Amino acid sequence: MNDVTYLEAARKMAERMMREGGETPASRIGYGFKLATAHPPREREAEILLSSFNYYRDGFQSDPPSAAKYLTQGESPRDPQLDARELAAYTAVASMILNLDAAVTKE
Repeated sequence: MNDVTYLEAARKMAERMMREGGETPASRIGYGFKLATAHPPREREAEILLSSFNYYRDGFQSDPPSAAKYLTQGESPRDPQLDARELAAYTAVASMILNLDAAVTKE
């Protein structure tokens, strides 16, 4: 699920997380999780996703060109009003969320 279409979908979901999900990474990640699964993340799920966000954010902060390249996936343009490094980190987390069994199946 890491082809261009899924990465573009993750980027668009990340844009929503940043615009509609509140002010903190935890609230934005919780919002994205709920968009994909229809329920809030459990405590451990939230911890893992937040830790992953921090990892990706740190990586993209130190390598802005890789963030810009990561955000070029797909045909739709990215929202230029959102910080590219932060958006790339949320995109990586959104991709993780979209790859969860809870987001892919109806169990």
